[in-house]
Amino acid sequence: HILPGVVVEAVDDAGTACAPGVSGRLLITSLHNRDFPIIRYEIGDVGALSERRCPCGLPFPLLERLEGRAVEFLRSATGGYISPVYVRHLIGVVHPPPGLIRYQMEQVDARRFILRFEREAGAPALSEASLAPLRRDLLAVLGAEAGLSIEDVPRIAESASGKFLYILNRAPRG
Repeated sequence: HILPGVVVEAVDDAGTACAPGVSGRLLITSLHNRDFPIIRYEIGDVGALSERRCPCGLPFPLLERLEGRAVEFLRSATGGYISPVYVRHLIGVVHPPPGLIRYQMEQVDARRFILRFEREAGAPALSEASLAPLRRDLLAVLGAEAGLSIEDVPRIAESASGKFLYILNRAPRG
């Protein structure tokens, strides 16, 4: 339920409203403070609005789902959002490499991605054949034009804040 006097929008990169059920950047408008209203403030989250309306009678859509922080999402070569949950499931459940400690997926630009694996010492070497199913499934969502490099590294460093980031999206937006 969204509060009266607050309007939530889901928009694409051009600022155009997304269709109901389609994920986009969330913008908030709050008219509660007459001296300093907040107009189309981007909160940094990705979500989708519903076709349903609030049962209170207000004409605004309900928030269908909140998917997470925009910086934690990858973007496909065609601009669609790729959830970090999808990436985590694919790497951790469907195609986990042997000895996996942790991974990091970095989007360098609109079409270049680097997947780094930190694995236990002595784990068997990764081969192109063993990585082929993972590469195939990632490229299915990243886009046929995407370039994907996979690196086996001794350690993946934490961010400057000390937090480990599984997803890094360094691609310029817009």
